Amino acid sequence: MNSILKISFILLLLTTGGCDSTKSSANEESKEAETKTQINSDDMVKEGFVLGSIKINRGSACPYIIEDEQLGLKYDPVNLDEEKFKKFKLEEQKIFFKFTPLRRMNRCNEASPIQLTAIEIRE
Repeated sequence: MNSILKISFILLLLTTGGCDSTKSSANEESKEAETKTQINSDDMVKEGFVLGSIKINRGSACPYIIEDEQLGLKYDPVNLDEEKFKKFKLEEQKIFFKFTPLRRMNRCNEASPIQLTAIEIRE
């Protein structure tokens, strides 16, 4: 009878311990994903990318505006129709971007004209 109690107790400990390890494992994975995203952002900024958001600007001379999230500046990407950038015209999204400022007349008052050189989706 004593051995049956010992075995039952051991089985109980093993099954309860397994549940806790799964929960902590899921929490650890979530924390790793957050850290990975932060590291990714830091790496992209070190590579010269700017954190921004692309927004659809209907009814304006600037159909799309990219806002620099750190400085609050707004840009008018004049080359967003190029093949490599067209996929970013589909919806508003957070992005990393590189650009060259342009010395030309603004198409709209709220944003400065830029030429995009690279864009990556930010999660």
